[in-house]
Parts: sequence; structure tokens; C-alpha cells
Amino acid sequence: MNEATRKEMTFECEMNQYMKAYYVMCGYEYDFRGDKQKDVILYSDNEKILVEHKFRKVEYNDILVEIVQDLKTNASGWLYECEADDLHYVICKEAEGNMRPIYFYDIKFKLFRNWLFEWLMQNKGHYRTSNKGWGITLNLAVPIKTIPNDLIKKLDVQV
Repeated sequence: MNEATRKEMTFECEMNQYMKAYYVMCGYEYDFRGDKQKDVILYSDNEKILVEHKFRKVEYNDILVEIVQDLKTNASGWLYECEADDLHYVICKEAEGNMRPIYFYDIKFKLFRNWLFEWLMQNKGHYRTSNKGWGITLNLAVPIKTIPNDLIKKLDVQV
């Protein structure tokens, strides 16, 4: 694991503490034992919701979707591996001297994935690489304004 990956994992662990507090405030119980299919399971009123978290330290007008996890091995990215019901795409900023989640996009992940494949058949995607994950990842930048309103909802994190 390289230093960039270690820093990113530490950041995600810190941000997950805020998300835990947010989920409790919203009345959910949770299980944060993540795997390739999801990061957290939320429970409320006999409902079970699988959630994938993606954190971003800078506010952009797009979301990054991991297509390839590692270009060297051509391992599939989370777009293909994830089986979550919801993607919480969390925007973090410095507030009161600490970096913390400010808001997130709650995205109906499976419907979003289907929509994205259709969208790519008609639109040219913009791709970016990153070395902050497991190897060099290939990401697709998806403009937020193109995502249908019935698939995405913006929520404030106030904890």
C-alpha cells in the first residue's frame, strides 16, 4: 500500500465517524463491516439498505465513477463490483477547523448504473486516472446535472 492510499484510507475512516453520527441522528442502526459489495448496512423499521460511500475533498460539478480499480491488473472498478442499493457520494470540507462531510448525494445506485450505461452510449465520457486507490484507477467523470432527478437527491450532513 502506497502513502497516498494510506492517507486516503485514514481520511475515509475519519469521515465514516461523521456518517455514523448522521445515521444515528436519522434513526438508523448500522453495520460498518464493508466488503466489495457495500461499505455499510443501514437498518430501520425492518428495512435493510446497502450503502456504498465515496468521499471527495473538493467540490466539483461531477461525480467520479471508478471503471477500473487497477490499470496494471485491469481489475474491475466499484461500478461493476458494488451491489449497494444507494451510493452516498459525500462532499467534505473544512468546517470549524476540521475536515468533515458537509453534504452528500444519495444516489439510487443500481438504477444509476443502468442509466449510466445508457448515457454512455449517447455521450462521450471524460476519464481521469488516480493513484490514490489500489494502483492506478480509471474513473469516469459524470456531470451531476445530467443525472436524472429521480435517481439523485442532495442531503445536508449536520452532526
